[in-house]
Amino acid sequence: MKRLLLLIGILLSPGLAAAQNGFFYNLDPPAPNATLTVCVLPTPGPSPTPCTATLTAASLFSDAALSVPAANPVQLGPSGTYGFWVAAGQYNIQLSGTVSRSFVVTLGGGSGGAGTLPRLDQVLNQNISKTFNQGASGIAFTGGPGMDLSGETSPLLLPGVASCVPTVVGSACYDTTNNNYTVNNGLSGEALPPVVLDTVTSGHVAGFLFTGGSLTLQDLGAVSSGGSTPSGPTIIEGNITNIQEGDSLCYDSVSQTFVNCTEGVPVNVQTGTTYLVDCNADRGSYLLFTSTSPITVTLPQATSTVPCDANMFTYIRTINATLTITPTTSQITDGSSAGLGASISIGAGYGTNIFSDNTNYFAKLSPYRIGANPFAATEGYDLTTVGKLDWAEPNNGTTGTSLNKMACNDGTGKAVICSHTTSTTNDPDGIATTGVVEAPGTTGNVGICAFGFCTVFFDNSATAGDYAQLSSTTDGDLHDIGATQPTNGQAFWHVWTSNSGANTTGVVRITTMTELMAAAVGGKTTITVDGTKTQPITDLNDSGQCSNWTSSNSGNTSTVHYHPCHGISFSIGVPGGTALTAASTTTDYITVPFACTINAYDLSIDAGTITVKFWKVGTGTAIPTSSNSINTSGVSISSGTHIHSTTLSDFTATTVTAFDIMAMNVTTTATAAYINGVLSCKE
Repeated sequence: MKRLLLLIGILLSPGLAAAQNGFFYNLDPPAPNATLTVCVLPTPGPSPTPCTATLTAASLFSDAALSVPAANPVQLGPSGTYGFWVAAGQYNIQLSGTVSRSFVVTLGGGSGGAGTLPRLDQVLNQNISKTFNQGASGIAFTGGPGMDLSGETSPLLLPGVASCVPTVVGSACYDTTNNNYTVNNGLSGEALPPVVLDTVTSGHVAGFLFTGGSLTLQDLGAVSSGGSTPSGPTIIEGNITNIQEGDSLCYDSVSQTFVNCTEGVPVNVQTGTTYLVDCNADRGSYLLFTSTSPITVTLPQATSTVPCDANMFTYIRTINATLTITPTTSQITDGSSAGLGASISIGAGYGTNIFSDNTNYFAKLSPYRIGANPFAATEGYDLTTVGKLDWAEPNNGTTGTSLNKMACNDGTGKAVICSHTTSTTNDPDGIATTGVVEAPGTTGNVGICAFGFCTVFFDNSATAGDYAQLSSTTDGDLHDIGATQPTNGQAFWHVWTSNSGANTTGVVRITTMTELMAAAVGGKTTITVDGTKTQPITDLNDSGQCSNWTSSNSGNTSTVHYHPCHGISFSIGVPGGTALTAASTTTDYITVPFACTINAYDLSIDAGTITVKFWKVGTGTAIPTSSNSINTSGVSISSGTHIHSTTLSDFTATTVTAFDIMAMNVTTTATAAYINGVLSCKE
């Protein structure tokens, strides 16, 4: 079998020597004052370290004939050198004490083959020139980190083999036939041809020429920026900015250079508050301003020659602050009725295209919505008589929506066809339509037509100019209710275009404020209570209260009245004080500044029993007397200390006019020292 030699440095190691009967080993490197122990390995290969009781101590000798035994273990001296003779075999050498090291050597061939050469993985000092015999086996480092050649001073020599082709992944060789280094990378043999360096002038472009199995570095000449007289034969200089996948070079006649034809628009982000537009560099660019302070942008004078001619355009947008654009000498207009002027301003979150016409500049504002900024356009939106605006709402995944049918919220934020069974209480989102990535159905989003001219199904014949409300017979349809605007509080729509009969579509118009309110809340006005808006349908419920609400309708107007209850209070005496006496002077007076109707009374005393009467007289110059009593016998407390009663049979009058003067008079009493009387009076 042919043996493969891996050569590192020069040949035989000085630590080994062979004789007729034994083999000499010299410790290298020295180990001053250490203890050396040599053990016999039972089988070739890596050994346990250190020497254990299971390993047999090796027989060491002082002579080549192996006749004079030497000590094992042995204490080394200050020099740390030691040599001994031993029979052929594989040994574990252990150093302990001042030096701790353990390694394996093979003497007399061993697993490395015949002769005295050790295996590569058995010698620790790599910086000694040596030759290793691996026989036909490869070098394996399965138990460690691999071969460390960092300390070697000589290069590693790969085997040179004619027309070699490495077959093991990771192996390499030098092909002496083709003068290539060949490596197996797991795919195929990859050749690394030698490189021949040629003279290259500084500033020129260099390239590799492959021929005859070699790479030659060549000078390709100076670069050219283009133009009519390029200075180089093949190399063209390109001004590459914002490069994108798929870009190619285009010649720019203005700069007379080649630039990349990018798929996107190059973005020029500016953080300052002033900027001078460069008609050359900023042509076709996106100028984005991020400052939170007001920004001033200056345009060069528009001319009929490059670069500020009619071919010049750019886009300017501001994120956080107002931006003012002012041309030098030239004027600018945003298309508004103001016409050309010295400058234009755009608000935060908006942008504008800028064009030159060789004399002045023109701007076209774009409707951006950034954060809380509103959606707007300087020229408005012309819906003519057929356009519409819609918004996207998720489709209900089960019932879903249908084109040109009324859509309602299913309670979870998703759209379904409005049910006819709840037509009187439904609050429709709008009419299902198609839009950008919007379609009726059970997946994705549906477009909801909420402004403009919307197409919708009717369950009957619809006439232009009439009004329509949700159908009570067909899901998702509208029903023409005639020419009179409804007042039932349900949503309604204005019929713009007639249909062809039942189950066909017509068009409703939602453009005016009245129509928007009608479609949203059936024409009802939003009510605000203490600064908080109520829901579109508001129930003013006075159940169980003294105060109440009343309403009346007249045409399209509803009038709501609130009727509050007031307490008209009287007090006589001091609780626990001197007992009251019945007399015309045991009376308390009060003026009532509002009109109301008495509907109940309350009496409270501190002790005993009492009877009182209430007096009332219209406003004037005199207070009421007993002749102005509005009671027959009076109202009393005969037991306990309080009474509340809605029985008014003893009252001869319950109507109070604004600014009437009233009084409470004690007519009979026993031991009571204090009384409080309250008349409940409702406006």
